[in-house]
Amino acid sequence: MRVAVYIQNHYKRDPSGLVKELEQQIGDMPIKVNVATDQTDYYTLPHTSKSKYVGLNKNFFNRIVGADNDELDWKISVQDDMTITNNFIGNTLAIIENLPTDVPIFIQLYVPDLARVREAEGNLLHIKDGQANVCAVVYNTAFASSLHSWFIEQPLIEQYNEGEDFLIRKFYKQTKSFSNFMIKPSLSQHSDGGNSILKHPSKTGKFSRVSMQFDKDFIFDDETLDNIVSNIKGTL
Repeated sequence: MRVAVYIQNHYKRDPSGLVKELEQQIGDMPIKVNVATDQTDYYTLPHTSKSKYVGLNKNFFNRIVGADNDELDWKISVQDDMTITNNFIGNTLAIIENLPTDVPIFIQLYVPDLARVREAEGNLLHIKDGQANVCAVVYNTAFASSLHSWFIEQPLIEQYNEGEDFLIRKFYKQTKSFSNFMIKPSLSQHSDGGNSILKHPSKTGKFSRVSMQFDKDFIFDDETLDNIVSNIKGTL
């Protein structure tokens, strides 16, 4: 299984701590940690600018989603302001190692504080409406290739006037071409959610950007992993 990690970085943030933690968890495994840095100075343009997300989306869709697809099976993408579990890499690899790579799969590893998350039972949510949170995700390159092809075909104004999560949702609504899941408990925490480079608020309505489902020491047991993998396969 060929895997790489990509950190979504903004040049005003130092990703070295996250890089070090990921590399410590990876150890001797042949997994490279890549840092994709966005050099955009946000809000130098008017707030109403139609190109507000130009740097963010170029960094994510072209430098991360569009890179190395012929050389990899899976990509793990993490924002530079995320806190990860002590076994983040191990938990993630344990989920994907028995999943197919030729069917587009997108798995969210950050669980925001949403009602349907709090009310859901079990460790796997099958997201059927395209809702996406890209703070920490893992996806196979079948998904990456199809998403990147779709993205570059969009008019420039549509590439850059909404963020990555909105565009992934739009991709799903137009194509219905991938399976979308969310893992509980959250394998990462949006620890800097109140200090957004894009000036996003710390809450969306009444819901916090900080996950209420995060446990730094969480490790999946074999039975839970078997249930997650079998349930994912059952929806493909």
